[in-house]
Amino acid sequence: MVHNVIAVVDDNVEAAEHLRHILISSGYEVPEIVTHGAEATKAAERLSPELMIINADMDGDPDGVQTAITIGSRYSIPVVFLSGGGIDSERAVSATPYGYMHRNSDPDTVRVVVAFALNKYRREQGAKEHEKTLNKLLDIPSVGIVLIDRTYAVRSINQEAARRINRSADDLIGTSIEDLIGRDPFSEDLLEALKESFSGKSVTMNVEIGEHWIEEILCPIRDPIGNITGVALYIYNFSDLRRKYQELLDALPFGIVIVNHNKVIRFVNREALNLMKRLSPAELSGKICYEALCPADKDACPIFDRHQTLDRSERILVDRFGNHIPILKSVSEFKFFDQPLLLESFIDYSDYKMAERSIRESEEKYKILAESSDDIILMTSTHGEIRYMNSAGLDYFGNTQCSVIGCNLKSFFSGDLTEHLMEGIHQVQEQGTTDFLIRTSEGEESRWFNVHIRPVPLGSDAELLLAVARDMTMYQESVISLEKNMEKLAILNDEIRNPLQMILGTVLLKDPDLAEKIQPFLSEIDELVDRLDQGWLESKKVHEMLKKHYGLFEDGQDGR
Repeated sequence: MVHNVIAVVDDNVEAAEHLRHILISSGYEVPEIVTHGAEATKAAERLSPELMIINADMDGDPDGVQTAITIGSRYSIPVVFLSGGGIDSERAVSATPYGYMHRNSDPDTVRVVVAFALNKYRREQGAKEHEKTLNKLLDIPSVGIVLIDRTYAVRSINQEAARRINRSADDLIGTSIEDLIGRDPFSEDLLEALKESFSGKSVTMNVEIGEHWIEEILCPIRDPIGNITGVALYIYNFSDLRRKYQELLDALPFGIVIVNHNKVIRFVNREALNLMKRLSPAELSGKICYEALCPADKDACPIFDRHQTLDRSERILVDRFGNHIPILKSVSEFKFFDQPLLLESFIDYSDYKMAERSIRESEEKYKILAESSDDIILMTSTHGEIRYMNSAGLDYFGNTQCSVIGCNLKSFFSGDLTEHLMEGIHQVQEQGTTDFLIRTSEGEESRWFNVHIRPVPLGSDAELLLAVARDMTMYQESVISLEKNMEKLAILNDEIRNPLQMILGTVLLKDPDLAEKIQPFLSEIDELVDRLDQGWLESKKVHEMLKKHYGLFEDGQDGR
């Protein structure tokens, strides 16, 4: 309907124009005057006025009263009757008019009657719309709705709310809300919330009752002019959501525990129960966290009392039998139903700790072996940065561990030595391992080292290499001495055998009998020379073996 639009229906055109003038001067719109009942019905459909003033004495078919009845039933437009005094009151009442005035009424009377009719109609329409809204609200599925009046009595309740209370909706109408909810801390909170809502505020409450998570919202109900006539209580049950969360958290491969601000355990997932060797959440739910989960003292909680941040921190979890389980733990704060909560997540760290301990023990063993070795042992990166050197190396070079770590081979060793070592490192990157012999010189003294380089088999650092240098000076000098002795031995054999042949030839020429007598002695000497030859051959084999096995070279020549 068009606001403040009024249609006048009267077969007395002069009187209708007078009324129209009064209405327009009062702020209303009067688009046209209708003089017949049949035309009035068409005008009602065409103009959709907010009010129609109809002459009840109007003749015709339909007459004035019948026109009002038709318009009221068909278009729900309110009607005010206008009459010269000959109105049929019984028929007029059947049209349920919103007012009545005499045709010759003064302007003030007209204004009062019209304003009263419009206000009455508008209040009725507001109430109807309000009722429609409430009915729509009551039909919301899965939400319990209770309408409470100012006496705290149930004015209306939908089927969902009645089902949760386990009573019929009809039985609950008129019941006091105080009798319905009983007396407990939750009930007192609800009554307080009702008082706030009746004062004009919307209130949200979140409660947990057993396994049920419930949110309640209280909103004031106002009439068309804004007065609070009641409170609408909306009840949302999130128990299904809780079960979904439970299923989700139970599927996670790490432990989850939720603790409230009072340090009370509210939730434990399946993995956490398994870690603690617990059978069901009931064993932990409601318990104080420092008494059931960790060995912290009463007022020494890292989160609540010391305000620490835990992010994959090493902590201890206590199982059902009091055993301490090393865990990696993270804690984050969040709110659920306006309640501050802590979500603790953790994984079993035991295997890692055992592996870490095993690696540490292995490292200690390797270190003991390295420190007890007479060989020089060092670890270096592929770029030549020294990471470790054993005691034999430190003693040889006259350094300490602190002064060596982090140094580059180029700044620590001589140019030739560094070049040999870097070349060996490059070979390791290509071949996997390498062995070579190098010589160092300090003044007139030279030393030979057999160097073996390979990747370090421990850890994930693929750029770490192990170099072992064994002092081969004694072996090299022995080889050099052996070679010299072998040369002398070969010369000595010839120097002995040649004179013997000359002696034998001379004696045979001068005295064959004497030659026959000394022949056995000469043969014995020749046999000794043969044995010297055999010794030279065996020494040659040893020499070749040393060169092949240790990489030693002849004449002390430097090489790799």
